[in-house]
Amino acid sequence: MATSNFKLLHSYFKLSDVTKCLYLMQRNHEIIQQSNIATNRLWDFHFPSSLKILLLYDFPLTSDSLSTIARLPNLEVLSLYGTIIHGEEWNMGEEDTFENLKCLKLNKLTLAKWKVGEESFPALEKLKLSGCRKVEEILSSFGDIYSLKIIKLVRSSHLEDSALKIKEYAEDMRGGDELQILVRKNIPLFKYHYG
Repeated sequence: MATSNFKLLHSYFKLSDVTKCLYLMQRNHEIIQQSNIATNRLWDFHFPSSLKILLLYDFPLTSDSLSTIARLPNLEVLSLYGTIIHGEEWNMGEEDTFENLKCLKLNKLTLAKWKVGEESFPALEKLKLSGCRKVEEILSSFGDIYSLKIIKLVRSSHLEDSALKIKEYAEDMRGGDELQILVRKNIPLFKYHYG
């Protein structure tokens, strides 16, 4: 990776236990020195294969870079915060599988459309969407993921209908009430009392 393209790139490793390595990449708003750098150019590096937790904050991604992340064999938690998805679309092909991912957190993404199948997240237990205003719906294919236990929506109440449809479908398929839908609407920080 050519370092001349970046002003600031933070990487933190929790090295006390490499198998529980925490890799955090934080992008400063002035990280890109040249505005015409293609988003794919950011992916000239590799994550450690032992990585279990990955948090990308305010970081540009493409479907191809997400495919690279999907190939991490031990990844259990993926958290994308303020991430810019190039083209506002996440298309996962059949070969793109997060084999061991248990928790997917999407917060304030520029994602409008996504195409994933149940084979994309075979071990997923928790899906959290927070402030994802551009996401139109949660795909019904999440109902086919038998390991999925929780769909949590925070400041994304417009996705509640699709989450409830997934719950109903999953209950019909599984024969039980194992999938929880948790919805947290906008809560004011302060309560105002008049008079």
